[in-house]
Amino acid sequence: MHKKTHLFAKAATLTIIGASLIGCQSGNRQADPFGSGGDRPPTPRTLHMMAKLINENGRTDQAEYVLMRVIDETPTYLPAYVELADIYIEQSRFSDARDTLRQARVISPTDAVLANNLGVLLLREGNFAEASQAFHDAVNQDVDEARYHANLAVSLAMGGQFNEAFVAWSMVLPPEEIFWNLGIVAEAQGKNDAATQFFADANRARKGAPLPGNTDESQTATVSVPVD
Repeated sequence: MHKKTHLFAKAATLTIIGASLIGCQSGNRQADPFGSGGDRPPTPRTLHMMAKLINENGRTDQAEYVLMRVIDETPTYLPAYVELADIYIEQSRFSDARDTLRQARVISPTDAVLANNLGVLLLREGNFAEASQAFHDAVNQDVDEARYHANLAVSLAMGGQFNEAFVAWSMVLPPEEIFWNLGIVAEAQGKNDAATQFFADANRARKGAPLPGNTDESQTATVSVPVD
């Protein structure tokens, strides 16, 4: 179950500070053999790449216009939504970014990138239940992507679902790092008794001692959260 642990441990631990967005890799990438020549109109991919370059040159308003044109004319071209949401995030227009990704998810409810990125924005707003559902969707659609498991764990922990968060983190982290992350979340929420217990469990796991709820070291750890 921990086959991804060594590869993803550090990256997954960082999501305790902020869950990670996935870049513009969503949905239906399309070949564009005629995008730059002849009498053919520009394809969605051509316009998308043009908007990206325009934005990099500081002309954000024009890039937004181009992407909105792509979405209006070709609503199934999902990368345009992701790119537009990224632009909104750069401008701290988080509600616009969220609404853009929600619009895209109506068109493609099984796209893991859209689900993950929407979950990150919902998590930022403190909407932990809806964020967790979005991350659940992302995990179900791409079970091998460690960031989705880590983001799900963050949202569950922030929503006070420590047992569920432990299970989600166990897909990408060893027990000592999971307990440490839970301790950080509990401490941030003012659950001091729980935080103290989690940090102690992390230290025990790091030393190879039996974990709480276990009769031997080979069993899966369980989480028991003290009530302040």
